[in-house]
Parts: sequence; C-alpha cells; structure tokens
Amino acid sequence: MTNQMSDDEKSMRAIDMFESAWFGQGDAFWAWVKTDAALPYMLAFREMRTPLDTTQPLDFLSESDEPDLLDPDHLEALSASIEEQYGEKAPQND
Repeated sequence: MTNQMSDDEKSMRAIDMFESAWFGQGDAFWAWVKTDAALPYMLAFREMRTPLDTTQPLDFLSESDEPDLLDPDHLEALSASIEEQYGEKAPQND
C-alpha cells in the first residue's frame, strides 16, 4: 500500500475519521484534516479499514518501534491539540 492518496480518498477518509469522533468533530477537525499533519492518520485509517490479505504475512503481529497512531490515549491528546491549534479560541493569522 502506498503513502499516496487521491483527493477523493482523502475526502472519504476525512469523513470516516470525523464519524469515528476520535479526532473531535468541530470546525477545528475540518481545519486540521486539510493539513499535511493529518496524512499519517488518514493512511492509518485506510490501513485499518482495508480487509486483510490472507495471502500475505500478518505484519501487525510483529513488534514495531513505530508509534500506534490510533492508540486511544494518543488520539485523546491529539484531539485536544487539534482543538487548541485549530479551534475557535486559536490565534487567527488573518
């Protein structure tokens, strides 16, 4: 699976992420999801939603040094950070 996404796929993942409510559901989420910072989470969501290929080894069973982007504690902190950076009370650069 590549690390590239079409605009249509990004839109589908953004809606999927919004509906999960893991990232918050306000205007801050929609501002954040347009940034490059959201792409790793979109890719993680795509991987989570993709059916397993039973002909391939189960990579998720092996140990990894990479952080779990969809870990609930991480997502809670990320949601707060998104709201702080992109929410209504965030400083505006007009």
